Amino acid sequence: MSRLIVIVLFLVITETCAARENVESLIDKLVEISKPGYGYSSSFSGTEFLPYADTGQESTFLLGGFKPVRSETLRQIVEQGVDAVPALIKHMGDDRKINMTATQGISVTVFTDQYDFNSRTRKEIPQGVSRDLFDDDKDHPDRHSLTVGDLCFVALGQIVNRRYAAVRYVPSGIVDVSSPTYSKRLREAVIQDWKGLTRKQHIQLLVQDFEKPDDGRRMYDAYLRLSYYYPEVVGGLVIKYLEQPTYDADKVSSFVDEKLYKVKEYNQRQKLLADFIRANGKPYEIGIMRHLYSDVAYLQEINRGSDSDFPEAKSHELLVQLFDRMPPVRFADRPLMPAVSVGERASFIRSLTYDKNKQVSEALHRIFLADPKEKAIAPACLLALAKRGDYTNFLVDQLNNIDFTKLENSELQLEYLKSISVSRAKGVQDRLQEIARTTANPDYFRVAVFGLVQPVPPPIFRNAKIILASLPEKSNHVGNILYVINMKIPHRSKEFFKEFRETTKSAQRLGRLCDIMNYGSPIDIDLICSLLDDQRQIEGYESPMRVCDRAADVLSYKIDKIWFDTEWSFKRRDEAIMELKKYCATPEK
Repeated sequence: MSRLIVIVLFLVITETCAARENVESLIDKLVEISKPGYGYSSSFSGTEFLPYADTGQESTFLLGGFKPVRSETLRQIVEQGVDAVPALIKHMGDDRKINMTATQGISVTVFTDQYDFNSRTRKEIPQGVSRDLFDDDKDHPDRHSLTVGDLCFVALGQIVNRRYAAVRYVPSGIVDVSSPTYSKRLREAVIQDWKGLTRKQHIQLLVQDFEKPDDGRRMYDAYLRLSYYYPEVVGGLVIKYLEQPTYDADKVSSFVDEKLYKVKEYNQRQKLLADFIRANGKPYEIGIMRHLYSDVAYLQEINRGSDSDFPEAKSHELLVQLFDRMPPVRFADRPLMPAVSVGERASFIRSLTYDKNKQVSEALHRIFLADPKEKAIAPACLLALAKRGDYTNFLVDQLNNIDFTKLENSELQLEYLKSISVSRAKGVQDRLQEIARTTANPDYFRVAVFGLVQPVPPPIFRNAKIILASLPEKSNHVGNILYVINMKIPHRSKEFFKEFRETTKSAQRLGRLCDIMNYGSPIDIDLICSLLDDQRQIEGYESPMRVCDRAADVLSYKIDKIWFDTEWSFKRRDEAIMELKKYCATPEK
């Protein structure tokens, strides 16, 4: 037995050492990174968890700036999880420059040492970090070259669920630098917090972030990391969250803003609150408290106190009077409140697509069956189940309960179809093909076709033509069907659009055709050129619009040689159209 234990320990130690050697070699490759990503860009800011491909979320961006590019090297480091932390800490001061030009703000470059933390689980942060943008009397350079240590900072943040950004864009034209290789105090704070991090501590940290988040994004990001690093832990947490009671945030908002804020007497306020909770249930008491605290946060954000003339200023007084909160009331001191709004619950359910926990899938199934007509949560459950790849037969049954022959669609059933159509399961895909082939409803048709993974077969293309022919001249569905053809049947779109141009007598429909030619596959230049003589008016635009104007606008944008603007006078538009006609007559077009 003791010999077996020795062998197991040897294998564990060997595996850990190999993982750390691999991280060291990956860190050496960081110098090759040449394109910006989340946490190291001067033209955008946001968050991402690299092990999952579709989790990037921009929070600010510079128009015309670079877009995020995922780094394969950083992804492999982050995938190592807690095993990568010692090497990342070791290289936090690594000043080797990566293969990117130095970053510089359009208006100014600031060095604020931003150090993200969960404000619910940690009240104090290291001294000297997370300074205000211009609250620093130290002279700093006007630009910064990203280093290996900076990217180790970003990778560490992704592992421990902290939004560490070595460089980020701040509107307007500001680049904010938080570099552990440049700033000794930031580097020391990072090392002090994360040196010696164990697997057990990592799990505890992520569980705290999930159960006691300082904002909704923190909880969602904890879910991503738990589902990836510790899938055995995530299921129970998710189910516990889903069991929380809910309230209607709109109903709460109307009550607070239109009634509670307008009453001055304490007794009247108390009666209003008691009557509202009696009529709606105990979760609404928590909903009101959350709403009041959000108003406190708003006042703090705009630097207004409880003595201002803003209606939200009464939130402080109401929290003290009705909820026994101690003054001064601060958003950071809000208690944990075990209820969520319907919208929050639905949003979180829609995100439950990464864990493989069967109990979570079963819980989603139960929630749907408990109230299948709930407009937010029911479609969210179907979406999550479809993305998780579970309950295929159940999803097909829900589609079979919808009457796709009706021209007037149900809003809820359309949401059902949108949710289920993301499934890649064969049973669902076969049913989507059948719907697209047989329905006469343009909304159902559009959603079903866009859900198809395989190329669209000829019978569905024929049905698209039948639906289009049946639509009224000015129907918005005309554009939708043309868009479906352009995006999902591109190999037939040129032929079809030419036929559509020759057979339609409607200026309105030709205008829709021009709109669609702005998207998807390359346009047919001859087709657009043929519309430059059509001066019939099109309805539905802010400025007076003719078919030839829409065609000229599309053509000008696509060829990028002759400028055209639909805001110009008709005289100036016609002059530009004449130039476009000359271009259309040249062989090189």
